[in-house]
Amino acid sequence: MTAPDPRFGAVPGSPLAPLWRRLVAQVLDSLILVGPAFVILTVVGVDVDLEAGEIESGDRLLVAVAVIVALVVAYQTVLIARRGATIGKAAAGVRVVRADDGSIPVWDRSLLRALVPQGAGAVPVIGLALVSAVYGAALFDRHRRGIHDLAAGTIVVRIAVDREDPPAG
Repeated sequence: MTAPDPRFGAVPGSPLAPLWRRLVAQVLDSLILVGPAFVILTVVGVDVDLEAGEIESGDRLLVAVAVIVALVVAYQTVLIARRGATIGKAAAGVRVVRADDGSIPVWDRSLLRALVPQGAGAVPVIGLALVSAVYGAALFDRHRRGIHDLAAGTIVVRIAVDREDPPAG
């Protein structure tokens, strides 16, 4: 077991991230990725009618979705493996660490953690329900881990912040 790396806020006894912070992080990351997703849809030539709330189906949509999923997996994997946090997680004050030693997850764990919800979402008809179960499992786990965390052996903790006490007086 290696020692946790305090540069990443992963210190023994780090408090678990509250679920609301994890939700904020997910929303922020989704907002960051929505722009590139629309660019990909446009480049591939998928017709999106925002006013009618309709999107063209077919091979072009399948290609666009595959590219978007690859983008999401790459975003999650690279940032978690390199920094322990995506941009949204960092902004929400949380970090992903290995459950066994508090270190930043390596590439294979980060990739697995990113693939689990994407794989669940790819299941026809019930994908949305499965993704909800992947993330929702954190509501019932004593360490607030979703199925993706359990698969990758990770937990999400609050970032340790070193703050000086305010001057007295």
